[in-house]
Amino acid sequence: MNHARYWILTALIVLITLACSVQVDTGLQKPSPTTPPPVIPPAEKPTEPPQAESPTEPPPPPPPPPTPDNLTHISFEGASFSFDKSLAGSAWAEKLPATPPSEDMPSWEISPETLHFVLENYLLADTFHKPQLYIYPVSEYASMDANAGNKISSLQSILINKPQLTEDIPFLPMWNAAQMMQAQIKYFDFKNGSGVRFLSQYGQAAAPINNNSLFYTFQGLTKDNRFYVSVILPVSHPMLPATYTDLPPGQDYETFANNFSNYIADIEAQLNAQPPESFKPNLQLLDDLAQSILIEWNR
Repeated sequence: MNHARYWILTALIVLITLACSVQVDTGLQKPSPTTPPPVIPPAEKPTEPPQAESPTEPPPPPPPPPTPDNLTHISFEGASFSFDKSLAGSAWAEKLPATPPSEDMPSWEISPETLHFVLENYLLADTFHKPQLYIYPVSEYASMDANAGNKISSLQSILINKPQLTEDIPFLPMWNAAQMMQAQIKYFDFKNGSGVRFLSQYGQAAAPINNNSLFYTFQGLTKDNRFYVSVILPVSHPMLPATYTDLPPGQDYETFANNFSNYIADIEAQLNAQPPESFKPNLQLLDDLAQSILIEWNR
């Protein structure tokens, strides 16, 4: 019995010894210590020299605003203007050649190269004057004719001082007649200049102010004094007689002619008292045309 216990005890000792010598693989491995990689500072980015800004072209100018549906716009040789469609059906333009002075030529026939515009199907028909617009080069006109030069100089002075005008107002083109009256006088600017507008009638003898001969005119100069503009548009008013043959009631021609200066003063006062819309066409429409003028004639 003791012998059996001995062998059992011996066997247990052997088994315990073997168990202590066997390593169990759990599948987990202890990481071996490693040397950390050296820290390398980031390379500095080379500094680039500042680059000069490339010049930039200015943006193109904005396109002109569209012409309203109620306006007709005309442009020719760098000169342009607009007018209400109720005023005229259309317009056309031409360049008139210069007419230099020559022996025995009257001054009213002398003119430099001129831009000429004509309104077609104008609101008033069969009037003495054609609805039209002239643009003259100032230096050439003044050098060709002393009378024209004096009128240009006079207008330059008037537009600077803007006096209350009671006598002849400078007017081109030259006509073989005299300025009989001035009414509804007003100063205002156009797109690249300024001028004076008024109502007038020209004649060679005393005659009633009438709806066939009365006209609106705007006489102006560009800011650089290079160009002179003359607008001539027929106008009428219900208070006036139809033609120059219609004398005031109860007067013969001799009585009328002898009292002509008083007659003109009275007519001017009456016309000055009338509102713009009482005329035909409305004076505001004519002012709008004049104010829209732009003269950039390249010559």
